[in-house]
Amino acid sequence: MKNLFVIIVVMLSGMAFGQQNKTKKAPPITPPKLISPPEVKIPEYPSEDDSKKCFVYTTEEQKDSRVYVTESLLEYGWASTNARIIITTYDYDPAKKQENEDAYIFSKSLEFIEGDFKIENGKLGFMPEKSDKYQKQIFRLINKSKSKTIEYLEDEKKHQYKEGECLQPTISI
Repeated sequence: MKNLFVIIVVMLSGMAFGQQNKTKKAPPITPPKLISPPEVKIPEYPSEDDSKKCFVYTTEEQKDSRVYVTESLLEYGWASTNARIIITTYDYDPAKKQENEDAYIFSKSLEFIEGDFKIENGKLGFMPEKSDKYQKQIFRLINKSKSKTIEYLEDEKKHQYKEGECLQPTISI
């Protein structure tokens, strides 16, 4: 009986430990659902292309034998809502300019006013970054007849900013 008991215990233990559970299959991998980024509203500018636009207003004043010139250049539209006004002042002798001398300008200075612009209802607003030093300026957009191209800008003092050449960056070595 002892032998029979040992045989039954060995058979039961073999059956208990010898059985393998079936492994469950992993669920199939599904790619995550991608959420599309929100659409960014790009402001519509009244011109045909979104390239940089430059407008210049020049004043000349003669005192004694020199002519003092002030040029205000408004650049906008080259990146996002960035804009800047570059004020160039210089003076020269008109007699030396007529002689075609290269160095007829006595002194020249540049002042850069960085800021942002916004176009609404046919007006361009320039908001300088240093609002404590410079004032906000509003320009009226004057379009060519029956087109969306800008002919000139007009500021609050009725000065006409005509289309001009943009300032090109200089590299010095």
